[in-house]
Amino acid sequence: MSAVPLPPLRQDAAGSAAPAAWRPRLRAAVIVFVVAVWLLPLGYRNLFETDEGRYAEIPREMTVSGDWITPRLNDLKYFEKPALQYWITAASFEAFGESAFTARLWNGIAGLLTVLAVWRTGRQLWGPRGGDCAGLAATGMAGLIAGSQALTLDMGVTLFLTLALCGLLLAFDARNDAATRRRLMLGVWAAMAGAVLSKGLIGLLIPGTVLVLYSLVQTQWRFWRELEWLRGGALFLLLAAPWFVLVSLRNPEFARFFFVHEHFERFLTTEHHREGPLWYYVPLLLGGLLPWVTMLPAAARLNWQHAPQHARLHAGRLLLIWSAFVFVFFSVSGSKLPLYILPLFPAAALLLGPHLERMAAPSLRRHAQLLAAFWLLIAVIAPLVLLRLHSARTPQALNAAFAPWAAGAAAAFVIIAFIAAREAAHGRSGRAVPLLAAAGLVTLQLLNTGFQAYAPVRSSRGIAAQVQPYLHPQTALFILQQYDQTLPFYLERPLTVVGWTGELALGRAQEPWKMIDDLQGFEQRWREAPDAIAFATPQLAARLQAEGLPMTIIATSVRDVAFRKP
Repeated sequence: MSAVPLPPLRQDAAGSAAPAAWRPRLRAAVIVFVVAVWLLPLGYRNLFETDEGRYAEIPREMTVSGDWITPRLNDLKYFEKPALQYWITAASFEAFGESAFTARLWNGIAGLLTVLAVWRTGRQLWGPRGGDCAGLAATGMAGLIAGSQALTLDMGVTLFLTLALCGLLLAFDARNDAATRRRLMLGVWAAMAGAVLSKGLIGLLIPGTVLVLYSLVQTQWRFWRELEWLRGGALFLLLAAPWFVLVSLRNPEFARFFFVHEHFERFLTTEHHREGPLWYYVPLLLGGLLPWVTMLPAAARLNWQHAPQHARLHAGRLLLIWSAFVFVFFSVSGSKLPLYILPLFPAAALLLGPHLERMAAPSLRRHAQLLAAFWLLIAVIAPLVLLRLHSARTPQALNAAFAPWAAGAAAAFVIIAFIAAREAAHGRSGRAVPLLAAAGLVTLQLLNTGFQAYAPVRSSRGIAAQVQPYLHPQTALFILQQYDQTLPFYLERPLTVVGWTGELALGRAQEPWKMIDDLQGFEQRWREAPDAIAFATPQLAARLQAEGLPMTIIATSVRDVAFRKP
């Protein structure tokens, strides 16, 4: 491929104005700062429902049962996702104990490794300064920070998909010999295996479809012969297949549920009740790209037109096709959740690297000033809105508790962005870019920490602590007409679910005796049990008490009541 080289750097571009910006001591200080701010807040916030409770409880039950093949949620078979993240989290529990920090630790590490992959690949593609800018773009990008702080499966699969994407770009660097290319391509296949074991077939679908689209756009197909199909395919199967085989042998119902229900039906239908409009991801994309969102159009133009001379693949176009496909694929899906588009953000950070490197100091100053003005507006408006906002699910007092965090986070961005603008005004763009990245990281982490204000309505940790003194090994536990995902984790026990099915439908079908269909069946079990505790909404608990169910209320929260058998 004949690549048009990137244009030369401007005299006031980000890398040339501050030749000392990346001396070893400063780089070490930046790394320590990023790692500390990235990881330390992981345990501050309670586990919130629904995803965080679910993806902490399944590994906890693995450590208790010793069965690392068949995932279980609330002691029921649960086959919606593969097992790799469950294994990693269970190992974290075994090594460091069960806590919100250890439950989220893999997500935090996966986020940092994703940033590292972006930085390393950027340096290879764009050179040291462009790579540093790409790494900084990833470090301060709101979407990646948010994804690494929430306990879902999306950050793990994003890491493996990013490793596959970066490995492919590096493998087809013309400066590599054949042996290096083969090793890198085997790494790509291993990364895809990790992605499949993290979240299923998208680990193959996204890289494969992007390569096909890239080849159609570029009319470039010869490189397909160098993808190490035999060795790579064998390595992929060696890594990814054993668990799927073992879990299918132990659970004949697994294959149909996982491959048909959880992939094709989830994508083509709305039965999971996670539907959204076609534009669902537009605001999430714009917010996730902060503080760089206004730069992306120019970065896209630069990367579409130019490519590194030593690249056998047009890196910029491949990254753009990757980003566009991820966005469009999940936008047309019948099942949508906010972090599904997370895999596009590392590609966007790589696209931003050469643009940030070449961005003129006056342009960078204006960008920092615009961001400062935006966040100043947020600092003023957010408390006013939050102090008046309330709903049946979220009392006004909780919004009021979050308001100072929102204002403080916005104020922190304003201050750091103002300093960045001043540095750019003096021609020190090499300092302005790290400052903007720091502003994004600090602001998101302050918001994430402040979100603990909503723990009373998003987490059962408080009511579980009130109930703990009444728990004994023989105590029967029930939850009525609902299922709180965080409750089994904080009680360290599964509960018998009454009159609710939801995502436990498969487990209920396989082991129906572990659930109760209705309140009549519950009342019979309640009266037979020598020692029992139940959880219900305040309205349902009051109704049961009025109907004469023997009970003593032992704990309350904003949304739940716990009562025991007298």
